[in-house]
Amino acid sequence: MAASQIFVFGPQALSFNATSFESLHGKLHSDPFHSWALDALSALPETLALVSKEAPKLQQTNGLKALEALRKALQTGVVQPDLIPLPNILLSPLVVVSQLVDYVAFLEASEPNLTETSKLPIPSNTDAKTLGLCTGLLSAFAVASAGSVADLQKYGAASVRYRIAVIGMSCQVPNAEDLESFWDILLSGESQHSEVLPERFSMNSVFRDVDPKRKWYGNWILTTMPSIPNSSRRAPERWVQQILSTVLHCSSRISLTLDTACSSSTVAIHLACRAILSGEITSALAGGVNLMTSPEWYLNLAGASFLSPTGQCKSFDSRGDGYCCGEGAGLVFLKKLSAAIADGDQIFGVIAGTSVLQNENPTPITVPNAPSLDRLFRGVVKRARMKPHDITVVEAHGTGTSVGDPAEYDGIRRVLGGPTRPDRLALTAVKGSIGHLEVASGIASLVKVLLMIHKAAIPAQASFQSISPGPNAKPEDNINITTTVKP
Repeated sequence: MAASQIFVFGPQALSFNATSFESLHGKLHSDPFHSWALDALSALPETLALVSKEAPKLQQTNGLKALEALRKALQTGVVQPDLIPLPNILLSPLVVVSQLVDYVAFLEASEPNLTETSKLPIPSNTDAKTLGLCTGLLSAFAVASAGSVADLQKYGAASVRYRIAVIGMSCQVPNAEDLESFWDILLSGESQHSEVLPERFSMNSVFRDVDPKRKWYGNWILTTMPSIPNSSRRAPERWVQQILSTVLHCSSRISLTLDTACSSSTVAIHLACRAILSGEITSALAGGVNLMTSPEWYLNLAGASFLSPTGQCKSFDSRGDGYCCGEGAGLVFLKKLSAAIADGDQIFGVIAGTSVLQNENPTPITVPNAPSLDRLFRGVVKRARMKPHDITVVEAHGTGTSVGDPAEYDGIRRVLGGPTRPDRLALTAVKGSIGHLEVASGIASLVKVLLMIHKAAIPAQASFQSISPGPNAKPEDNINITTTVKP
């Protein structure tokens, strides 16, 4: 007669206390199988915020404050005394996670070679039953539905977003050599463009042995590293991206060079996030650098009518007549959110989802296409497990061209704007302040967004006076280009 195993998951409501939490904290940080649980628990504040929009009465509770306290406790391992006894909003997820952690411990004891693809239950010839009581019913559902450890992680955190934390960053843009001076420029609402000095392109620079981009990029890696904890610096895997120059070699690390034109640094970040989530690497340095080492590129752009004859980029403005080249560099250090929390890293922001898409065939490769952007925006919002109207600020490409800006505005309007929005969408573009950094433009935009989150403010859009007639903007679009600093 075959052996029978019965797994019973009870409510545990009367026994889960501060000691239980400390024990669970230790288990979560000691076993890589449990990284999903750290992700799930740390995502609960955002999940509640999303649910509260559909059930406004939840906004009247103290649930968000309690969940934020839980997120802090996951970093320190100590739950604040005023949270004991635990409220239901914390008790239920902690009970489910603790039960599934204990279940995984049973599986590991039964099968020493357990992997995420191992079949469940183990051993495979047993007749296993799962029973759940109260909150434990959720644990039972997860176990009963799981065919492998990977399934158990997925079902045990059905609402989790596997997200990437930005734990270090640096940049240099026109007239700003660090993050604080960059923020000051953004707050000023003024363009930093100026005429190119005659001595800018000295013949001596042509014969330097080391590519200036490589030297500058290496310098900014050194600038970024001090903001990263020692525990992260020692990790053997890294993803370093350098644009349009020779590979910057890092011993025992992955090092890639990408060139996808203006999207280069953004695509580098996208690929780095994918590599982290797939487990190929544990952390990444990603970004880009743009330098004009000769006048040839500038002359080619001017000859193709890309550049503004009047000066700066005037994003989405009626005076938009082309863009202004900018020089700059930026880097971010990325880790999985659960790992950043476990290591106690400073978190500048969280990347909930990324996506890359090529234009549809009818348009030139250099021109944005509204239907393509529509699909891109819908896809990345879905991947982030959000709704389009949850987005409150869009940092756009906004080159200030008569063809690109209308297409981009239309793509944003189709997905993120519209009369059904509960509030107005803020539309910004950093190019009005620092010009088009081309291959480094994406990282400049990301750093700006992270600074806006950190400073809790939206700067006024530089070089903007009135909306361009190209996109046929209407009040019912519910899109607003900020002209003053807003919280």
